[in-house]
Amino acid sequence: MSKGSYGSDSDDEVVCRRSRHVSFDLNNPMPYSKLGMVFRGSKEFKTTLAKYAVKKRFDIVYLRNKKGRTRAKCRVDGCPFRVYAGVDNNDGFYKIKTFIETHKSSITFKNKRASYKFVGEHFLRKIRLIPKMKLTEMQKLAKEELKVELSRGTCSRVRK
Repeated sequence: MSKGSYGSDSDDEVVCRRSRHVSFDLNNPMPYSKLGMVFRGSKEFKTTLAKYAVKKRFDIVYLRNKKGRTRAKCRVDGCPFRVYAGVDNNDGFYKIKTFIETHKSSITFKNKRASYKFVGEHFLRKIRLIPKMKLTEMQKLAKEELKVELSRGTCSRVRK
């Protein structure tokens, strides 16, 4: 997690400027979410939420989203987990406006947020080192590292 905003200077070098908003750090191994956290857009927010859900071992479902807002809740009925993010009218940032982190659901090994893109980004280096990795080995690796059960089809798409 970093406290700052990103911009460029006169030489087009990326510079971190101090800001009162907490922004998400993509390099952080443990995704962290907080009320008021700032993102570059809905795509970055959804990626962060997917990492958070897989790491915490629960599944989320997106509710009716529109341009400029994203809502999600726990897939289990009755669980109080909710998150809402959108463009703030005051400063124009895409930020978390509502965040109820409490869970009443049990952990799950099947998570729809663990898509082939998500798993592919996670295992990119290993797949490049071992391009002919067997699908069963990839399934075992995903179960050990991500604590997620993947189908053979998902592993095949990851390898491609």
